[in-house]
Amino acid sequence: TACTEAHRVETMHVGTLTGPGAEGATPPQPGSAGMRAAQTGCDTAVNKAVGADWRSGRLGLTVVLPSPQAWSGGARWYRCDVTEIASIDDTAVDLRTGSLRGALSGAAPLAYRCFNPKMVKDDIDEMAPVSCTAKHHAEFVGVWQAPDTSYAEFTRSTKRTHRACQTMIAKYARVPDNSQLDFRAGTIYYQPYEEEWRNGNRGVQCFLWISDRNLTRSMRNAGTKGLPVT
Repeated sequence: TACTEAHRVETMHVGTLTGPGAEGATPPQPGSAGMRAAQTGCDTAVNKAVGADWRSGRLGLTVVLPSPQAWSGGARWYRCDVTEIASIDDTAVDLRTGSLRGALSGAAPLAYRCFNPKMVKDDIDEMAPVSCTAKHHAEFVGVWQAPDTSYAEFTRSTKRTHRACQTMIAKYARVPDNSQLDFRAGTIYYQPYEEEWRNGNRGVQCFLWISDRNLTRSMRNAGTKGLPVT
C-alpha cells in the first residue's frame, strides 16, 4: 500500500543483524542480545526519520524479525514498523494517510505537549491532551534514557527516575537544577513495560506537573517567573 492510501503501519527502516545476535539457530528471543541490537537499530533509524525521539509523540514502534523458516534459510534482517497511536494512555493504532517521516519535527501535530491529568485517588488515570494556551496542569518535557540495569533495580529506583525527570524540567524551563525544584514543579513519568525494558527500551517519558494552579502557556524557557518557588 502507498503511504498516501489509508494504512495502519509504515515500515520506516530495514536493517541487518550481525554479531552474536545473528548466530543462533532461531530468530532472537525477547530479551536476547539480538533483540536488543535490533531495538537499538530501530530507535536510531526511526528517531532520525521522525525528527525526534519517537517516544515524544503519539507513535508506536514494533521490531519485526524473520520467521523461523526464513531465519534458517539465512534471513538476518530486522524491520522497524511505526504506527500512529491514539494517545499516551491508549496504544490502539489509528488508521492514517501520509508518511510519518518528519512527524515530530516542525509543527509536529503528533508531539506530546500539554495535558490535564485525570486522577483517581492518588493515581493518574488518564493524561488528557489540551492546548498549551488552555488551562492545564502538566507538560511533556522530554525522554530520559534510563541506565542499563535490571528492570527490578529500575522499578526500585523511583527517586532516581523522579530526579532525572526534574533535571529535564530544569533544562526545558530554564530554571536552576537544585533542591528548589521540588517547590517549582512535580513530576509525572511513564516508563517502559518489563518486556519492552528487556528488549532494550530505556526511554522514560517525563512531564512537569503543577497541581495547585492553572497554567495557560508552555513552560518551555519560562524561567523562574514561569516556574516560581511556591
